[in-house]
Amino acid sequence: MWNDIHKRVPTTDYWLAMEEKLKKQIKTVQDLDGIKNTNEFRIFKRYAHLFDSSIVGHMHSGYYNPTHFGNDFTKATNMMEWRARAEIWGEYKIHPADVKMWMADAKTWLSKANTDEIYRVYEPIYSKAPRQPSLPEAQAADKEVLRKFMLDPLMKDKPLTDFHLADFSS
Repeated sequence: MWNDIHKRVPTTDYWLAMEEKLKKQIKTVQDLDGIKNTNEFRIFKRYAHLFDSSIVGHMHSGYYNPTHFGNDFTKATNMMEWRARAEIWGEYKIHPADVKMWMADAKTWLSKANTDEIYRVYEPIYSKAPRQPSLPEAQAADKEVLRKFMLDPLMKDKPLTDFHLADFSS
């Protein structure tokens, strides 16, 4: 997946692969809601989130301003992928200015696309989503989860302050 992100493989390719695996073309909101609990959608969602986060990082780096924001408009079959991505953008708190830039880009390619509707999907999800942790906060939380996962079976519910290397020696 990371290799695809670095190669800038469009999210549309993952969307089309998902539709192929599901043997179903997603044309309506009901179709989209019906596939959200499938592994295929989870793979698409993970890729789209990682891809978009990578794009945002590049956009704000000052070194590279991407002109390709994840969709292959020549392959796109409908706007359901954009709707799914709008939900992902809202859930992961992608900044509204970035989303508006992506919508403007889509409008240049797809003159008939209703990007206002897509933005209306994004807005309420964005406003309700919890604040995303900073990188140090996320790393600390990940370490705590990992520590509990690795140590709890060995420590038998001892507090982490009682940690001693001798507890693990045979």
